[in-house]
Amino acid sequence: MLVSAENIEQPNMLVEAEQMMMLAQSAGAETAMAILTAFKNSNAEILNDLGNHAQSMNYDEVAKSAHALKGSAGNLGATALAEQARLVEVACKNKDADQLAVLLEALPATIDETAFALEAIIASA
Repeated sequence: MLVSAENIEQPNMLVEAEQMMMLAQSAGAETAMAILTAFKNSNAEILNDLGNHAQSMNYDEVAKSAHALKGSAGNLGATALAEQARLVEVACKNKDADQLAVLLEALPATIDETAFALEAIIASA
């Protein structure tokens, strides 16, 4: 089944607030914001790599970048982003260029929404 940008299967919640809240409370808001900044910078690099590798149809490298994104998102409780990255890995495994294109097109919006949600959690800690 081809997934469109409008119906990507994601968990009901964008982030697990408790995970980021615990980080902000234990490490402090300033440290949590530094971690989030590093996460955003890393995501910008990963998005660039994903685009470059997808253009050359290098599924192995796209999958590696998606795996890195999945791990970093999971560490911060960004469940929807981690799931979307997992779906990119699956599309690469299946060498499904159409599915991959749709998923990669939707990824920047999910990253932005996730960063905004994580910032709000840190601000409320």
